[in-house]
Amino acid sequence: MRTHSPYANSTRAKELFSHVPSGPRKQFGQNFICNTTTIDMIVDVVSQSLQESESIVEIGGGLGAFSVPLAGLSRTLTIYEIDPFLFPVLTHEMGPFPNVSVVNDDFLTRQSLVEKGTTAFVFGALPYAITSPIFHLLIGSFYEQWRMGVFIIQKEVAEKMLQEPPQGSYWHHFVSLYFDIKRVAIVSPSAFWPQPTVESTVLSLTKKEQVIEFAPREWSRFLHGVFSNPRKKVSASISGNILGQAGVDGSKRPQEITTRELIAIARAQKSAPMQ
Repeated sequence: MRTHSPYANSTRAKELFSHVPSGPRKQFGQNFICNTTTIDMIVDVVSQSLQESESIVEIGGGLGAFSVPLAGLSRTLTIYEIDPFLFPVLTHEMGPFPNVSVVNDDFLTRQSLVEKGTTAFVFGALPYAITSPIFHLLIGSFYEQWRMGVFIIQKEVAEKMLQEPPQGSYWHHFVSLYFDIKRVAIVSPSAFWPQPTVESTVLSLTKKEQVIEFAPREWSRFLHGVFSNPRKKVSASISGNILGQAGVDGSKRPQEITTRELIAIARAQKSAPMQ
């Protein structure tokens, strides 16, 4: 039987926060999963995907709902928790696990993910407000340092990553160039305390094996240019000469363009003579 944190229970979580006048902190996006069935389902996904040599990096340990069961899966687990109130609670809960390190720090300030020459499996239940900067950091700066991740994010953001043309978005093309994206499950607000107002989605990202010619930051800058006017035709942001060289219809709107067409445009821009 899998071990769970005692705080993977809304009653215990409420008791703990009864000593905090402000309660769960909105600035940290604190909504804690307090449903062991949901926790077990998500941890099973990690267990089935984790490679033997991989360490796990957890972004936002919270009350240890996932940290405790994850500790039994990997040779090392590093947990980042920004909240100074939760840090000692989480450190105490992880005390029985010698393979676990709990770091009281803002993950967004990290300069690296793992030691050089190693890769990690990344896990995180990400607050809506920092979902975008975390994915930009993971893909833009740490792309070489992780192979796969499982994330719990707001359903609206997950749908943007999943939707293909003609409903494509910056997020779909940014992530899918480097990772295969899979919807694992939808999580009801009732699984959390405090309950959020919207559903969450569990996504898995698995790095693609092919060599990508565009560095993530370069690809991000290019996509921001293409999607700067999403309601207008792509010819509003990309010159006709470039579109012609790429073989892309300039009357299309950005969300209608396929990843293959975007790559062709980016290549044409890259090879165009400097003005």
